[in-house]
Amino acid sequence: GSKISECVSLREIREAISVLRKNDKKYLDKHAKRTVILKQLYREIAELSLKRAQDIYAKVKEHYTKGDLSDKVIDQLIVAFRLFSDLGVHKSAGAIAYMISTAYAQRGITKEIRSVDDLSDLVAARQWFMRLGAKEWEAAVNLHIGEKAMSTVNTDPMMLQSMAQVSVWHFYKARDYYFEQRQTKMVDRIQFDIERATQLL
Repeated sequence: GSKISECVSLREIREAISVLRKNDKKYLDKHAKRTVILKQLYREIAELSLKRAQDIYAKVKEHYTKGDLSDKVIDQLIVAFRLFSDLGVHKSAGAIAYMISTAYAQRGITKEIRSVDDLSDLVAARQWFMRLGAKEWEAAVNLHIGEKAMSTVNTDPMMLQSMAQVSVWHFYKARDYYFEQRQTKMVDRIQFDIERATQLL
């Protein structure tokens, strides 16, 4: 059963090979055409996305530079950031990410803290700075969260205790960064804050 039948001629083998080659060529041609169409579509969509990202950014930048840090402005910046990121325009995406981070930080710093929810802007700022790998900014925001949580305006002892825990955790994070950077003055200052916050636990 393992012997090849002698009646299979070389001509038949050549014909079989040429049929396979023709089928391959048809497949490759079809695939190549499809690839060209997909590339063309991608280019068109990419151009539209880029234009949309640029338009959104141009409109929203005006409001942002005038000091408008509303949810609407930040949400539009996030849309522009995502579009630029998807297109691989990393320089623009990075610049917008910094704008988003600082907008959240500015909003958070000026807010009076009554509950954990009031820290959400600073927490968002921290996450954006982490995404950017901006460790110095991240540490500064951790410090602000620690300070803000410490100065919570509330009469509920349970709330104040949980805010003290939030405070201590963020102070530790900030202290670790400044310790790595050998900034002893900052480390000592934060150590004092940690001891104050720990007394409330």
